[in-house]
Amino acid sequence: MVTRHDDLTTVLRDPETYSSARALPVVLPVAEEALAVVAKGRPQLPDVVQSDGEAHARMRAPLAAALRPDRVAAMEPALRERAVALAAAVREGGGRAELMTAYAIPLTQAAIGLLCGFDEELAVRTYSLMDSLVRLGSQRQTEPEQMASAEAGAELAAVVARLLRERRAAPGDDAFSLVAASMAEGDRPLTPLEEAEAVGNLMQLVIAGQVTTAPLLGGAVALLLGERGGEEWRRIAADRSLVPAAVEELVRLVAPASGLYRETTRPVTLGGVDLPEGPGWCCATTRPAATRRSTTGRTSWTSAAARTGTSPSAGGRTTASAPRWPGCSSPSPWRCCRTRCPACGSPRRSRCAPPWTYATPRRCMSPGEAGGGNDRGLE
Repeated sequence: MVTRHDDLTTVLRDPETYSSARALPVVLPVAEEALAVVAKGRPQLPDVVQSDGEAHARMRAPLAAALRPDRVAAMEPALRERAVALAAAVREGGGRAELMTAYAIPLTQAAIGLLCGFDEELAVRTYSLMDSLVRLGSQRQTEPEQMASAEAGAELAAVVARLLRERRAAPGDDAFSLVAASMAEGDRPLTPLEEAEAVGNLMQLVIAGQVTTAPLLGGAVALLLGERGGEEWRRIAADRSLVPAAVEELVRLVAPASGLYRETTRPVTLGGVDLPEGPGWCCATTRPAATRRSTTGRTSWTSAAARTGTSPSAGGRTTASAPRWPGCSSPSPWRCCRTRCPACGSPRRSRCAPPWTYATPRRCMSPGEAGGGNDRGLE
């Protein structure tokens, strides 16, 4: 596992040596029957996440166009209205709610729906399919559970393919239309290979846009309410000018993407460790260990430094360290529960992955499962 800031920079800037070809491996055993169900009906091709160089740039271009600042800004009024409505529903329900299902997930569904041109029903359905699919190979499942996740993945691919054909024939102002138009000139139907590539990239957009955003919203609220007895929450509520800095720091502290795998294309030495050619090296981008060009400092997002753009995250080259709760001395890269885990009841200061870091609560990990600390770089 690569954890040091300078080593991560080396890896991410040298795709010829550290390839993205297997950036999303199946971590846990999956039945061949389940894998076959996921793959049925379309060729399995490299997508925007699992590619480098010119291929990556070509596949990334229409997705980047869909996420241009002006297009994202145009979505803001509708998303703000949705956020206000969801918060109002919580108040009207007595002020208590399960945050993920009452707020974070519906707001995420609304954002992806606007981006991709989904109606509300389709946004809810694609989230459900995505949530089932991402468990495959990343969470221990029985064979029937694996088959159910695989069927969800196949259905999601079919939905994406159908929408892609519709937008190819009748373009709109959404990400699916931009990707459909980028695959070939004119208005001819896409070839099977062109469609398979587009479906893979759009599935990455639908999945990545939701497995990151919903947990980030939940984790941010949990961190704000837990930090110093909710002091940071109250300070931000009293001074809304702190919101932009708070958002920047929360994205840093509650990093929504933990990293990706890389495959070395040749024997290489990284951080003093000799790596053989082959797959299996994980870049842990959520918590790179300190170097002279990064910081382990934990700054308050309501500090003067944060407000003036001189906080660690403002520089863009920081240690995105996981928050350390009071009294916790664990070196583990997994965050520690501040109180008992609502999913499994683990006591305070146990090493675990908090349930709010996932789209659906999962049990905490024991120290043996989570692994020990790795601030030394590579093990």
